Amino acid sequence: MSDIREDQVDLITGKTQAEMREERTHELSEIQKTYGDNLPYDRKRVVNEAKFFINQTAQSMLEVGKRLILIKEHETVESFIEIVEMDFKIGKSTAYNLMQAAAKFLTIDSKSFQALGNLGLTKLLDLANQEDEVLEALADGGTVAGLTLDEMDKMTTRELKRALKEAKADQDAVRKVSADKDKKINELSEKLEKSEAKSKKEIEKLKLDESETDRLMKSYKLTLAEVTGDILASNSKLQQLFAKATADALPKSFFQDFARELLSVRQNLELVAEQLPSDDGIVDSTWMDEA
Repeated sequence: MSDIREDQVDLITGKTQAEMREERTHELSEIQKTYGDNLPYDRKRVVNEAKFFINQTAQSMLEVGKRLILIKEHETVESFIEIVEMDFKIGKSTAYNLMQAAAKFLTIDSKSFQALGNLGLTKLLDLANQEDEVLEALADGGTVAGLTLDEMDKMTTRELKRALKEAKADQDAVRKVSADKDKKINELSEKLEKSEAKSKKEIEKLKLDESETDRLMKSYKLTLAEVTGDILASNSKLQQLFAKATADALPKSFFQDFARELLSVRQNLELVAEQLPSDDGIVDSTWMDEA
């Protein structure tokens, strides 16, 4: 129970409580007639109706944005600006914002837009740079910048703009760190690839050099085999020649010439043998003496 009596006089207005209550009732009755379609006040109904018209306003502005896109694409820049400023009485920045919003929000499904439309046009414009999937997820209970749709609805446009700006700054910082990391990884990968390619080329070069050496070795060995074969064949012929000369009892002078020729051959062979490596017993020149 209130301690204020009906006949108690208000010090400011000089009216009794009953008079003030009757006056307020009359004011509310006039407000209902003017703004409430003569329906009794119900907060839930009025809030829902207001949200409906906010949504309709946002939809209407998107329809304006669609028409602005058509005008811009069909008119010159000068004509477009003239129509915007003279016929629509709006600024160029507003016109471009409406076109951006139309291009963005008319591509998402109608159910998502209906949920987002309750935010009002200004907040919709602030969300226009988000991806379609993100906006549809937001309408379906997800978040943007850590905020749900209900939380955005309760915020002022300034608060939402600041939250989105801070979230974008954080995302940009993360992207920059990630981009720098990827750049370093790519640089290291590129250096590694170049190093591996260089090593591969060097290995291939060694293989080619080794193959060339093997080819030359084979060629020289064949030639050496042919020469030594000829020497051995000549040795056999010399022995046959000596035996026949002895059997024919040729004069001593022939055998002296024979010895000089053999000595000359031996000296030439010794000259070749002296130029060969002889360490670790690789070459044994005693064969010359035995010959």
